[in-house]
Amino acid sequence: MGMRSTSIAPNRLSTFSASYPVDAPEADIIMIPSTFLDTEVLEDATFVRNQARIAKKPWVINMSFGTQEGPHDGSTTYDQKMTKLGVEKGGILVASAGNDGDLNIHITHNIPASDSCFVLFDYKDYDKLTDDQKKTKTFTFDLWSQSTDKVDRLEVKPFLLINNKVEYMDAAFWKDHAWFHTGTSKFTHKHQHKFWVKLPQVRMEKNDATILFGLRLKNISKDQAELVHGWVSQHGSYVKKSIPKIESKRILKGDNYYTVADAGGNIPSAITVGAYTSRNTHYNAITKLKYNTRGDIGKRSYFSSMGPVLNDNVKKPTVL
Repeated sequence: MGMRSTSIAPNRLSTFSASYPVDAPEADIIMIPSTFLDTEVLEDATFVRNQARIAKKPWVINMSFGTQEGPHDGSTTYDQKMTKLGVEKGGILVASAGNDGDLNIHITHNIPASDSCFVLFDYKDYDKLTDDQKKTKTFTFDLWSQSTDKVDRLEVKPFLLINNKVEYMDAAFWKDHAWFHTGTSKFTHKHQHKFWVKLPQVRMEKNDATILFGLRLKNISKDQAELVHGWVSQHGSYVKKSIPKIESKRILKGDNYYTVADAGGNIPSAITVGAYTSRNTHYNAITKLKYNTRGDIGKRSYFSSMGPVLNDNVKKPTVL
């Protein structure tokens, strides 16, 4: 639960009550610490619902959290169970859209049959890490094929780009420097390929801060294209650069679409709230200074995560 969001609900917690009306001055607040594991969040949400039933009061759950790991279609077991809570009479789920709307964390490509494309990754702020941090830091990339016919058409092969040369490392190397996971949604039958990569450790060991991690995505079908969507997180970022013998159009570039956060914003029944720009000039009460921010007044804030989601029946964000 976001502290700023919570503080504007009841008068007794509000720092704005002198200037702005509050929405629920008689509200009771239930604050629950959480690890944000799906099972725990579901348990906590159910607890709030049950307490409200006992008190015979309506309830609202504010979920100011989320992740870019997941299918982004509201189809997981967690999404479905949370949705059932959200449509119960007397209850509302409210979620943050997220603040990833300007980070270019999303990629997508419709890979033709028997064709391939490439994704290159950097680790942001690598030069600010200590040696101890370089040994442990990872970034995450979560890739989802969109076919629902139970056929896995995607062959994903990791590599390093060293001195602008593609080098495919052996299994022993990857065992020490990454974790790879493949899975299938039991609801949509979409196939998942997920990667946790120790790129800082690789660079430190090879004494080369320019090394990039890469993936070759090959559609092994001979007659059907495969649409993929992927999201990078945990300080990872995409790199668009030329590679010898590989056409530039085959190297994917990040964008800001489909970035509404999973775990909260993509729950189908949740009211997903994005940010909009109400003003460009702000006043710091501590420093007594004014400062300007970018963005068009009355429109989505540049940082607010964008839709759509990978579910034609759901429109996100719900409101700005």
